[in-house]
Amino acid sequence: MHQLKRRMEDRGFLAETEESNRNWLGKYIHPEDQPRVLAAIAEAIRTRGIFELEHRVLQADGSLGRTLSRAVPLLNDAGDIREWFGMASNITESRRAHERERESERQLLEVTADGVLSLDRNWIVTYLNGNAARLLAASGDLPAATSGRPSPAPSTRDPPTSSSVPAP
Repeated sequence: MHQLKRRMEDRGFLAETEESNRNWLGKYIHPEDQPRVLAAIAEAIRTRGIFELEHRVLQADGSLGRTLSRAVPLLNDAGDIREWFGMASNITESRRAHERERESERQLLEVTADGVLSLDRNWIVTYLNGNAARLLAASGDLPAATSGRPSPAPSTRDPPTSSSVPAP
């Protein structure tokens, strides 16, 4: 694990430390992610299973980054955890690229002349572009204030049935 940490330090991802740091959670893990990281660690220990989690980290330069952490428990003959073999990948740039792509898609959906909406498997609206929101608001099915934002539809709405959907 020391070589992994050294490699991440050399690449400017994590701040360098020569000795073990009992406060690693506070030093490296974003405060909002700390409970989730601890819960994932506890679950991996409880189940003697793989630990895998994407979370935010405080980088060597003080900026916020993202990492994919993964560790596999190495068990002794009695089935107890002897040690962990793991890695952490700096996925900051790939996440930023993904977020830019999603924003670009959202902007494209906003400029189209069509009304675009997205539904989850329970028929709950998860996205409306501006034109879809205006059309639904005009029909009385949705308040106009939801334009362009992810908007849950009333959860009491039933999915359409063949009798309620007009024939083509």
